[in-house]
Amino acid sequence: MVRSRPIFHNPNFYCKKSPLFLKMRILFRVRNQWKIGWFITINMGMLVTSSCMNYGTFHTADVLDKNQSSITGAYSHVKNYADKDHTEIDFYSMMARYGLGGNFDAGITFAFAKPFSSVLTTDGKYQFLHDSLKLAVDFGLTYSGLFLMPESRGSLIFQPALIGGYKRFYLGYKYNRWILLTNIADEPIVSYSTFFAGFSFGQNLRIIPEISLHYNPKYLPKPILSVGIGICYQPPAGTKVD
Repeated sequence: MVRSRPIFHNPNFYCKKSPLFLKMRILFRVRNQWKIGWFITINMGMLVTSSCMNYGTFHTADVLDKNQSSITGAYSHVKNYADKDHTEIDFYSMMARYGLGGNFDAGITFAFAKPFSSVLTTDGKYQFLHDSLKLAVDFGLTYSGLFLMPESRGSLIFQPALIGGYKRFYLGYKYNRWILLTNIADEPIVSYSTFFAGFSFGQNLRIIPEISLHYNPKYLPKPILSVGIGICYQPPAGTKVD
């Protein structure tokens, strides 16, 4: 019995004029253009529909080991006491983090609030104290695009933070420098402080309850309170994630 050779062993497969090569090249282009198109659509959609701020942190002072990863889903209930009606918002977040090595890790967060607003945040964290007391600095950047307002080009929020605590408990301070990319506000730059604290229960699957307070005596005469809970999955060390 004569066994047929795989198409990759067929010299005609590599001929640029062969029908088989042309079909494979067209299929490859279509599949990759589809993937690239969806990638651009999703990311542009995340940016264009952004119109809020990120209320939760949901990670401790510990950085991930090199090539280690984690993913977190979180829910926060936000109450604005600065608003006379005490507006309440339900806020949902999806976060991913990756260990870079050298006491660094990085994260990306996509969050949205009901009925229809969202934010996109990226951050990098460096841990400089690893003893029983842990300390780290975090530098984040959030983009919010106020797509419902044609005059607005959105806003950027620079968010340096200090996070400290122990294995199961963390607290921190975040300074939020909000730059409004718009001509509809009297002051293009505002700032506010965030104080947050949380617990982390579990090992590879962790439950993270957190509370945060956002305050500025000028722009927020009364604080914004956020209470939330996150569920984080972190594969065991040494696990290969494809």
